[in-house]
Amino acid sequence: MAANEKTFGGAISEARKAKEWALKDLASRVLREDEEPISPQYLNDIEHDRRSPSSDRMVQQFADALGIDRDWLYYLAGRFPADVRQQEAFRKAGGGGDGRLPGQPPKGQRPELMVKYVPDRTGRFSQRPHYEPKELDRECENIIAGFLKERHGAAKYPVSTDDLTVLIERDTESLDQFADLSAMAAMSRGSRIFSPAGNRV
Repeated sequence: MAANEKTFGGAISEARKAKEWALKDLASRVLREDEEPISPQYLNDIEHDRRSPSSDRMVQQFADALGIDRDWLYYLAGRFPADVRQQEAFRKAGGGGDGRLPGQPPKGQRPELMVKYVPDRTGRFSQRPHYEPKELDRECENIIAGFLKERHGAAKYPVSTDDLTVLIERDTESLDQFADLSAMAAMSRGSRIFSPAGNRV
């Protein structure tokens, strides 16, 4: 990130100071999920980019309290608002298929949000995406059906090995399969080191 590029915490701090509020003044206006206000220390951590907002609701509360554009705050937080995520998921779900795949929701029903965000227990992120198995199946079917329609004009099954190869190569074009990730080993959950002879060390 460039030195002059604004962060979520920096935007919050700047707007709070412009209102001449102390940390406790803003903290009292932002509620956690249990309806208790966040602590001034938690807000201080956010302003110094040591923590991220824990929910969409928190981002919205910061925007409302400080009079900051909501979408800009979501951008700085590296998130999309729930309504944008839902529209995108529905657009993708309705964008293709062969009759077996979801298109429009049944009359009178709202589109289902495919991905849900759950707390990340590793502490690396405030939230992580979580798909139910049926949602993953539907998303994969939509990707394959859209690809087949783009390539052949129709989704025909079974999918050929050649089609799968082209799809995978297209979507992994920039993937470096030989990247040296040894520096990341301490943060990984499963890392194996092999000797040149091919034996596990």
